[in-house]
Amino acid sequence: PHLLIQAFMKTLTDLQGVPYQKHLSQQFSIAFDLFLEIRNQVNHCIQKACGRDTPNWRLKHACPACTYTLKDEPTIEFKLLYVMDGNNSLKRVISTKYPLAVVEKLLDVFSKGLGGGFDISCKFKTTLSNSPLGRRARNLNHTCLVGSFHGHAHRHLCQLDHLATYVNGLGLEDLEG
Repeated sequence: PHLLIQAFMKTLTDLQGVPYQKHLSQQFSIAFDLFLEIRNQVNHCIQKACGRDTPNWRLKHACPACTYTLKDEPTIEFKLLYVMDGNNSLKRVISTKYPLAVVEKLLDVFSKGLGGGFDISCKFKTTLSNSPLGRRARNLNHTCLVGSFHGHAHRHLCQLDHLATYVNGLGLEDLEG
C-alpha cells in the first residue's frame, strides 16, 4: 500500500509543480484513513436511522418480491423457496452440517412455510428429521423438495413426494437455481 500512496503523492506533487517530500505520503495516508473511518461511521448512522442495522436485515430484504407481503394477501403454500446444491454433501458428516445450518438460519429468520430445493432432498429430509432441528422443521411446515432436473433420476415414490413437478404450490418453479 505504501508504494501506491507514494506513487500517487508523487503524481499529485508533480501536477501541482512542487517537489515531492516523504512526509506528504504519511500525511496523506493518515488523512485518507480518517476519511474512510468518517465515511464508515456516517454509513453506520444512516443504516441505523433507516432500521437496517439488525443482524438479519439483509437476509429478510434480499428479494423484496419474495419477502414482501401485501395487506390481506391470500396465503400461498410456500412463503419462501430456496435452493441448495448438494454435490454429494451427505456422504460426508462435516458437509452435512452446512445444509442443516442453512435450514436453521432460514427457519430462524422466515419461520413457517419454507420449501427447500436440494438435488438429494430425499436423503436430506431423513437427515433433517433425525437432527435436533427435525421437530422444529416439521412444526414450521418445512418441505424438502427435489429440483426438476435432478428429480427424474430418483425413485418413483421419491419423485411423487419431492419432485417440483408434482408438488402443489410450486407452479413453474423448477428449483434448479
